[in-house]
Amino acid sequence: MRVPPDRVTPEDERPLREVDCRRCGTTVLVRKNTLTQTSIQWLADAGTVCTELAEQRAAGVHTGRVARCESLRASIDEAVADGRLEVLDR
Repeated sequence: MRVPPDRVTPEDERPLREVDCRRCGTTVLVRKNTLTQTSIQWLADAGTVCTELAEQRAAGVHTGRVARCESLRASIDEAVADGRLEVLDR
């Protein structure tokens, strides 16, 4: 079945884009399917390479229980705002 170009599905094969965290410089692959749904693929262990998650780990918080890195979220939002990252279902 062919999906219309304006429709995003879980099987979508459009590529992820590189986004660098403005705080620690960690590079992740990102696809913004909608304004509220973001797919992130870490290229290394998040708890090791992400400064914010590493700080939480050092404070005794298991990184699997941390919802997200706020610095990375801000970097992704910035990439959308300046046109480096497209929201696919817009």
